[in-house]
Amino acid sequence: MKTYIYPNKSDARKQVFLLGGYETFHKGHESLFDVAKTYRDRGYEIVLTAVVDARKLPKSSKILEHRNFMQLANRLQVFADYGFDSTVLWKFEDVEGLTFEEFFKPLEKDLDKFAFIVGSDWSGGHKGICKADRLKEIYEDVIVVDLFEENRSKISTSLLKSQLSYGHIDFINQNLALNYNITVDLNKNLEFEYPSEIEPIHSGIYLVYIDRNDQKIPAVLHKGKLKNQIHVLIDDLTIEPGKVTLEFIETVRIITAAHRDTVSQDDFKNSKILFLRHQDEENQS
Repeated sequence: MKTYIYPNKSDARKQVFLLGGYETFHKGHESLFDVAKTYRDRGYEIVLTAVVDARKLPKSSKILEHRNFMQLANRLQVFADYGFDSTVLWKFEDVEGLTFEEFFKPLEKDLDKFAFIVGSDWSGGHKGICKADRLKEIYEDVIVVDLFEENRSKISTSLLKSQLSYGHIDFINQNLALNYNITVDLNKNLEFEYPSEIEPIHSGIYLVYIDRNDQKIPAVLHKGKLKNQIHVLIDDLTIEPGKVTLEFIETVRIITAAHRDTVSQDDFKNSKILFLRHQDEENQS
């Protein structure tokens, strides 16, 4: 996938745009991508527009200590893995005062054909004045898609973000297109600082995969009150210090009391059981 910083864009002559901020890509968005694939069959490149830093958005700035759902590099990897051809990243401070027509003008340049796919709740342009119905009035090829709902509730990034504070990684993964992950820098003791720009997950014990050099290594993540540390589940396997991606698989338990803010033998045992179960499920799928 190619990544561009607005107003730069792909030179493909036919493009279909999924418009939005896309702080993450969840199951509520999958129906939009399914529609976009029908355009790919006609020679269109599928382009996602996404905000660089959601903390700058007006609705976010009103929330005390608002943080992003995921790190930018991790988001881009999700977009690439999901199958987008290119992503145009926009900074709120660069487009804040633009109408949608003004925003899209440099992206429209040199295109032979283009189309838009948006969710029914989409809004764009200065203060979000341009809604989906207005977009259809301005442009010829616009498809508005009703977003996926679970038990009559719309899946949203804000909902998923709230679940991080409860440690409900199972719910989060069920509703993401790909499993939740973070990138951290491990020291020699396999301890790390939790990324400050993203919403922290609740203190707890989690089954994770360490993703490094195309290897997925099962491990226990201890997200503690005072420290964060990784414990590898495979005996005699050494992990060198440095940058790794941690893919969250399942919550082992939530830490609610200081005297339980440690990794017990039961935690290791339960994590291994969960890992073997996930292995079986992956082998059967």
